[in-house]
Amino acid sequence: MFTYSSLAAVLLTATLSVAGLVPLYISFSIVIGSNIGSGLLAMIGSSQQRGSARQVALGSLLFKLIGAIMIVPWIKPLAAWIGHYNFNASEVVIYFHVFYNLLRCLVMLPFVEFMSRLCQRLIPISPVEVEVFAPRYLDKAALETPSLAIANAVRETLRMGDIVEQMVQRLAESSKGQ
Repeated sequence: MFTYSSLAAVLLTATLSVAGLVPLYISFSIVIGSNIGSGLLAMIGSSQQRGSARQVALGSLLFKLIGAIMIVPWIKPLAAWIGHYNFNASEVVIYFHVFYNLLRCLVMLPFVEFMSRLCQRLIPISPVEVEVFAPRYLDKAALETPSLAIANAVRETLRMGDIVEQMVQRLAESSKGQ
């Protein structure tokens, strides 16, 4: 299931579950599939963006895939265990979505640096891209002279403001085209 919002798919699945049209373990599978689908769409959507944006989308997708691989063997037993209690099926699906993503993020947190290095290796950033966002006016040698250091910080802040202004202008231009 491909959706930009995994939550939209979760709410639809919760509705189908409470109506008894979809068993709980299938609902859990759809939740996981919708997370992967939203990750794939983010990856596709970032294909024309800078390398750093593609790296973030790839890392997110890989974390979602790893999370899915880790939970899939436990879906049916978990659904059977929860099914013994008479919980509202729609609430169970929504809570599963929340807790699954929370636990996935907590489990993956120690691996963020490793994933960052992997994504940087798989999707290198062009030197031009690094140059645009790298500080130009900050100089450690200027720290010896506070007035010079402050002047450099002001220049860098103005440059960052210019970059943000260009980004907003491009956003406005792309919004007009839609």
